[in-house]
Amino acid sequence: MFIIDENMIQSVKRTFQILEYIAANGNFIRVNDIAKALELEKTTVYGFIKSLKELGYLEQDELSPRYRITSKLECLYVPPFSLIELKQELRPILEKITAAT
Repeated sequence: MFIIDENMIQSVKRTFQILEYIAANGNFIRVNDIAKALELEKTTVYGFIKSLKELGYLEQDELSPRYRITSKLECLYVPPFSLIELKQELRPILEKITAAT
C-alpha cells in the first residue's frame, strides 16, 4: 500500500515553484530573491537548490551567487506528437525517396 507523505508532496510543490520562478525571472536568480518571492526561509530554498544542483537541473554561475536551469530539464519535455505518429507521417515520404533512388 502506498502512503502519501504530506511533506513529500509539499517538497515536490516547492521544487516546481522554485524552478518556475527561476525560469520566469531571467534564469539567473539568487537564493535571496527566490526566498523573498516565494515567502520561504533562505535555508529552505538553499536546500532545494542544492538538491536540484546535485541532480543536474540547476547550475551556479561561476562569477556570482546566481542559479540557472540546465538543459537537463529538457529531457522531461514530451513532444506534442508520438513516435508512432511521426513514423506514420514520414513513412510515405521515405518510401518515395527510396523508390526515387
